[in-house]
Amino acid sequence: MDPLDSLPEALRETVEHALRAVHEHPEHQLLPIYRAAIYDAVGKPDEPQQHMFLATLAALTAKKALPFWTKEVNDEPLPQRLISMAESTLKGDLSEGRAEAAADWALGRSASLFRELDKKTPNGLSVQAEGALLVAIAA
Repeated sequence: MDPLDSLPEALRETVEHALRAVHEHPEHQLLPIYRAAIYDAVGKPDEPQQHMFLATLAALTAKKALPFWTKEVNDEPLPQRLISMAESTLKGDLSEGRAEAAADWALGRSASLFRELDKKTPNGLSVQAEGALLVAIAA
């Protein structure tokens, strides 16, 4: 069974269209316009079910991006910590208050880390890393 078959029809069609675009893109990237279309098809993020879906998607995206980070910066545990916090929050193992405090700390640490990385590789690694980390923070 195709995993997409379990999705609502509108979301399935949107994802299939995005997948075709990824296969056709020379670098196999999912362009923001297709990503936005998927998010729109999921629904409003202020609805609990959609919020949970988007948060889970964000955590999965961060896990997928983590190897790229560790390949370049292998002595910084922040991304893995953020992913673990997001997963714990989604499971209900981390209280809302502790999750908010952890997110505040992570945002400050991320800003500091990006400044450090920009000194080493201006607008290179830090831009890529920021995207992955912000996805984890958003969860």
